[in-house]
Amino acid sequence: DINELSLIRLRKEIQTFLEPQIVQMLTVAHDVEDAMDSFHGVEEDEEEDYAFSEQEEQEYKEILLQEYESVCHLLQDGEGTTEGVDKEQKRKSDPVPYYEIKKGAIETVLTYFDWWPEDANAPLKSTDADEKDYLDEFGFSPNMSDSEILPAMRYYHVRNLVRSSLVRRAPDNTDSSIDNDNNNSDDTQQPHCYHSLLPFKSTIPSAGRGVFVDGFAPAGTLLSFLPGKVWPKEHLQSASLQTQMQFSENDPRDQLSMRYDDVLIDSRQSPYTVVKNLWALGHIVNHPPAPTAMATPFQQATSKKENGESDNNDTNHHPHQGPNCVIVPINFTDRMERNLDKIHDYIPNEYELAPKHWAKNAFDKDEIIMHGMGLVSLRDVKDEELFYDYRLSPDKDVKGGGHLYPSWYYVWDQEAVNNRWNMDD
Repeated sequence: DINELSLIRLRKEIQTFLEPQIVQMLTVAHDVEDAMDSFHGVEEDEEEDYAFSEQEEQEYKEILLQEYESVCHLLQDGEGTTEGVDKEQKRKSDPVPYYEIKKGAIETVLTYFDWWPEDANAPLKSTDADEKDYLDEFGFSPNMSDSEILPAMRYYHVRNLVRSSLVRRAPDNTDSSIDNDNNNSDDTQQPHCYHSLLPFKSTIPSAGRGVFVDGFAPAGTLLSFLPGKVWPKEHLQSASLQTQMQFSENDPRDQLSMRYDDVLIDSRQSPYTVVKNLWALGHIVNHPPAPTAMATPFQQATSKKENGESDNNDTNHHPHQGPNCVIVPINFTDRMERNLDKIHDYIPNEYELAPKHWAKNAFDKDEIIMHGMGLVSLRDVKDEELFYDYRLSPDKDVKGGGHLYPSWYYVWDQEAVNNRWNMDD
């Protein structure tokens, strides 16, 4: 019974459960980057910055057109009928918003690089695309960006879309000593993962970017890593006053995360478009907004269609049902590296200052080469935006007119807040 486990034992069990997934995700990140490099080909002349080689253009165009056709079919099925509702009673989120965002994102890059087939009817330009503050489906403001930034961003937008597609079709080459579930399988074409991650414009109005599951991940899946600098507890305690002030007063996007053992992950400078490890996007996953009044996501979508309402660039298409993933501590250990030494470069963290030898936890079975954090799915997730409870500390020192939390923050577990912070009723 999990409720009877001590905290130490529970943390060990979580690490043991997640370790094969950690190795698998790092291996996938390595293998997909190898596949992307193989597309580059051999060119005699040095390539122009943020330009694709002839082979890359051919491969990427084909992949994106396949993805576009697939998402159009999914949209047609999702919008044209509600018959699937009965078959998905356990589903908590309507996939249509994600399909619309992904479709628009692919249209954006196909148009930018002029990759539409000659016989295709390219989509019309959005009516608000010329507005200065326009945000595209990537959560990017093309009209407010420097002329040198736009080519770079579109280049990496394409790479992220292609990378996501490759992850879901990559053959499973994971070492059998690590993945014990498929040792008897003869099908070498099974994918490493049935899901990937993509950073797109959030379904929350005015929230900027969010992170979406592209595909299916069952409950208990390690979905993402939190990248960034790692501060061990002993160095936090001895940090300068200036550094401590930076931590306490300069976190506008809530990208400082503390583990149970007081190890801090600082993701404030971590990228989210130009990434080496496609799973290192946990720092831009949003906190779930307050629930809406609609009973189910499908009822709201159906109601809109019956009333002839159209969706615009800022519409929240479905009621969010709270967190669909939870943050957990993870450790990258020497045992992982003994199995697959190629994964080291894809660990998305580095120590600001290395841990002191005397600070090693006597309860850790393996040598920890890097402390980290990740997001694990609380339920089955499929083609939807990820949300986890930030569990922000309340400002108990607010004076008249102040607030315990930012205006956008909704408390999803008041009992946990009361227990953790000794809040009065």
